[in-house]
Amino acid sequence: MGIFRKGFAVGLLFVSLASSVSMAKDPIDVWYDNCMNHNQTDAGMRNCTYKAMQMWNRKLNTIYRELMAKLPPKDKKELRESEIAWINYKKHFLNVDSDTCSIGGGGEICFEGVDADDLDITKRQAKLLEELLDNLEGNP
Repeated sequence: MGIFRKGFAVGLLFVSLASSVSMAKDPIDVWYDNCMNHNQTDAGMRNCTYKAMQMWNRKLNTIYRELMAKLPPKDKKELRESEIAWINYKKHFLNVDSDTCSIGGGGEICFEGVDADDLDITKRQAKLLEELLDNLEGNP
């Protein structure tokens, strides 16, 4: 095997290992997937989504409090203002999201999508805050 092929094979193995490490699911996602697999009704799926969103919201709030305890005053002010802006964004986006379901007559499936958007927005914000905390603690 030539040097190029060996290097390529080692590189491919590294990328594969790195991908599997970064793809580890958060316990909330594992719980959510399991819940959705066992609840195939509209009400059951919406309940799973709502509970997962609550879990992500609790995680987000925990991380936010940890950040606020560790940040210098200037950054605390910036984080507080950004979180207030995010809360407003989320509220207004979900209002429009819900209204488009009502106006368009999308029914229950459309509102399940609104719930999923709420979950996704909350999860993404929690993950962003988690990255900030990791960086602050020297764990990028």
